[in-house]
Amino acid sequence: FFNAERVGSNAPVVNGALLLCIEKGRPIAAINVYPWDGNICHELDVLTSRPTFRIQYNAGQIWQPKESNLSFLPVKATSKPNLSHTRRLFQMKQLARRVTCTLEGFNDDNSDRQPLRLLPNPIYRYATDHGSAVGGTSDGAIFAFAQGNDPEVLLLIEATDEPESTAWRYGFVRASSAKLSAAFDDLEVWQAEKFPDDTKSVGAHYTVRQPFDAIDIPDASTKGK
Repeated sequence: FFNAERVGSNAPVVNGALLLCIEKGRPIAAINVYPWDGNICHELDVLTSRPTFRIQYNAGQIWQPKESNLSFLPVKATSKPNLSHTRRLFQMKQLARRVTCTLEGFNDDNSDRQPLRLLPNPIYRYATDHGSAVGGTSDGAIFAFAQGNDPEVLLLIEATDEPESTAWRYGFVRASSAKLSAAFDDLEVWQAEKFPDDTKSVGAHYTVRQPFDAIDIPDASTKGK
């Protein structure tokens, strides 16, 4: 991604990438990779309600979260998940359009407050053609709200198997250190504070910083010689 739409003295304008860690088809973590202040930063966030994984870097850093900031909310008064795989995707897109997200800002005076743009298609879908265990997820997708094409908020929408019925639920995960908020049908349902603590290797939000000069990057000019 390239986040040239950012404004404000505290907002970096950089190229970067958003990576997902997948376990048995389901996303469990997001890694936002970008250069900043002489480092390559890996900003890690939990994408599951009950994290049981561990990520270790070659340089020795270990992230083993014991908590999650992801809380799911039920979608009320809406159609149940359709039996068709294709129709369920259409339903999830409709639900995502009922959400609005705002980057409240990096600046103290919120002068860089901006509405975020919903990317038209999910960045990842995890689905099965039949229900999983009771209380499990039978279908889901991650949507991104972005500045340009730089994700700032991740929206997870899932069809869940419940006793005697199926239903929709949704939840949010930050993909930025800015203050963020989200609304569903114009009612605010989620907030994330600015500059969260990212130093705890057991926390739901953790950042690994590696100096540029410590990273071995192959010289493209010597390739094939």
